Amino acid sequence: WGLLLHAACPPEQAERLIQGTDDPAELAAVVSQAVASFPGPLGDLDRVLEPLSRLLGSRFAQLHLQLTTRAFFEAVDVGAVKLLSRLSEALHPPLHAVYLSALAFLDPLGEAAQRLDRLPTMRVSPSDERLPQPSDELRPLTTLLSHLARVLLPESGSLPGADGPLSRVRDRQAQLFVRMGGELVSDLADLRALVGAAVALWLPGREPQDEAEQKWLRSLQARALRPGLPSLTTEQAHLLLDPVWHELAQAPQEQARLLTAVRELLWRRALLIAAVEQPDLRPALLSLLPSPLSAPVGVGAGVGAGVVEAEGTDLLGSTSLLRQRLGLLSRPPLLTLLGDAQRLLS
Repeated sequence: WGLLLHAACPPEQAERLIQGTDDPAELAAVVSQAVASFPGPLGDLDRVLEPLSRLLGSRFAQLHLQLTTRAFFEAVDVGAVKLLSRLSEALHPPLHAVYLSALAFLDPLGEAAQRLDRLPTMRVSPSDERLPQPSDELRPLTTLLSHLARVLLPESGSLPGADGPLSRVRDRQAQLFVRMGGELVSDLADLRALVGAAVALWLPGREPQDEAEQKWLRSLQARALRPGLPSLTTEQAHLLLDPVWHELAQAPQEQARLLTAVRELLWRRALLIAAVEQPDLRPALLSLLPSPLSAPVGVGAGVGAGVVEAEGTDLLGSTSLLRQRLGLLSRPPLLTLLGDAQRLLS
């Protein structure tokens, strides 16, 4: 494969190499490993991709799928990301920016970072169906908090322009988290009071039980009949409220666990939307580091007008820290964001 990459392999030998396996997963593993340390330019990866496409024919789509699976699975597969960055360049510019963002995180002054800075801005408006979805056990509470957030929270415009890409991502994520219902309740007592008030409002035969429920009920009564908000029928209210209400009565500690998981999911969704609203993922990836000073040296270099520098961070000079950067990128939450963005834009 190394010979093939450098175009020094006779066509007959290349054909034997490529057709030596019928397993697209195995082929993806081999070709990814072969190009992982290839320094570039990325356009020269066509020396691998063109014979693969020609010799595999219709099976090349299976190889592409396996590369996509490998890219951000258990860790970042650098070879697969490099190949996918080339494959997506002409057909999927937003997805192309995802792969370049990962490579630019690893080499902030390299070709991928330079390519990102020249890419036209692509605006993406993700649909709810393509965002990370709740599991079956999380869905009732996720749906309830989302609905009640629309009822209780007044519409708000965009936040004032934040100072720097990192701040824009963080502020936008926090704003979206609130809109999705992530800040409606913070603990089990809050959740129980809110659900009790909603049951008292929309389902007959129940009154608020304490001051906390009465407070939520007053808020719901003041806002639930606003113009533009469809009222709930009794049947719809049962579907929305019953699963959570019954679990609160029977297994409150389990609902406390689910509340934590739902808030984590909403925070993840909010970050994904905030990330893809930017020209590329570098600011969002940097926002997930424990603190700006923990960023590997140079990670912020070349990000637009200088993401880290714009945040006032003074990073010390150092030798190459590629392995450390790859370790950071291959762990949640950075790896999770890359996988989410790939699925969203594929």
